[in-house]
Amino acid sequence: MLLLLTVLIIGCKTTKELPIAETVEPSGPQLIFVNYKITKTQNDLEYVEVIDKLIVAGQMKVNRNKIPTINNRYFQCIQLDHKEEVLHTDYFTNPLLKDVEYVDKEGQLGRKLIEVDSADLSIRLQLDPKARFILLSKVNDS
Repeated sequence: MLLLLTVLIIGCKTTKELPIAETVEPSGPQLIFVNYKITKTQNDLEYVEVIDKLIVAGQMKVNRNKIPTINNRYFQCIQLDHKEEVLHTDYFTNPLLKDVEYVDKEGQLGRKLIEVDSADLSIRLQLDPKARFILLSKVNDS
């Protein structure tokens, strides 16, 4: 009987929830990794969905920021502060446009631009300490 009472007391024990630890922002430079899913809609617009993001301590070794020379072939990723003022802009090739090399019937090397309906875009940025928003948009004439 005493054994049964002990088992019941142990079995009815409530678990105590621990408080969630406060997140401490790391000091020093940070990198942000963001994965997007970009899908072309029926109106020839792009629907962009954030898959996930990760912020880690670190610094970019090389600045690969190349200003685009051809419109509609790049996306721009803009870091904005709390007043939505531009802090930094990075450019990435449009993942919906694939530049493919091929050999034609005469044996000559050729290039063709193929447009796909859906693709993933993974970006890595040096995160500005004042950044509060990240805006991804297509570079176009306007």
